[in-house]
Amino acid sequence: MGNSIGESEPNSIINCNETRHSKNRNQVKDHTIPKFSKSDFIFHQNIRGLNSSKLGELSFLLTANSPHTICFTEHHLDINEIDTILLPNYRVGGKFCRNLLKNGGICIFTHESLQSTNMNLNGFCKEKDLEICAVKLHLPSHAICVITIYRSPL
Repeated sequence: MGNSIGESEPNSIINCNETRHSKNRNQVKDHTIPKFSKSDFIFHQNIRGLNSSKLGELSFLLTANSPHTICFTEHHLDINEIDTILLPNYRVGGKFCRNLLKNGGICIFTHESLQSTNMNLNGFCKEKDLEICAVKLHLPSHAICVITIYRSPL
């Protein structure tokens, strides 16, 4: 396969900011990202209200699959409620909760076996326009940033 945009192999990423200054300006540097095993994955769900009735189903699903990272959009919780959510073997890594408007909100849970760091992006958030949070996962051979973004349809 080629080395131009749209022709990268699976498990690779093309960084368009690192173009080579040569006669062919369309040529870009190809960076291979680490290969993941089937047990390394990210779970995302637009949960439309993270409440106690959904936590039981989620716990069962997550125990069977054990994703490294869980991303929820539209959790509908305030800043005090989100920290009380208990998902077995997971902790809140990043979060954004609305202050003025109801519903919305996003969060990222990371598996307790992983070292992670919250990347505070609250300064970029605007309720109902752009809700964003991120965590950096510190894996043995590399670091990965997981970003969750929600934009309200209205």
